[in-house]
Amino acid sequence: MKLAVVVGDQPADVIRLMPAWTDARRAVPGLTVTVLGSPVALALAARHDAVMRGIRVNMVDWAGSGWSWRQY
Repeated sequence: MKLAVVVGDQPADVIRLMPAWTDARRAVPGLTVTVLGSPVALALAARHDAVMRGIRVNMVDWAGSGWSWRQY
């Protein structure tokens, strides 16, 4: 199973989702979580222990051609 999570620029948006990432990885064998967002959000997400143990932070796809980060 694959899950993509898009996070906003605010630390509170990222921090409150972190326990859910950890719980999901424990509960669903083989789950792949990809986190998409701005460089600020991804830097914060990358500090989380669950991310360091297998949650992918994907800045290349988000920042690539045709994509831009904008707060709505």
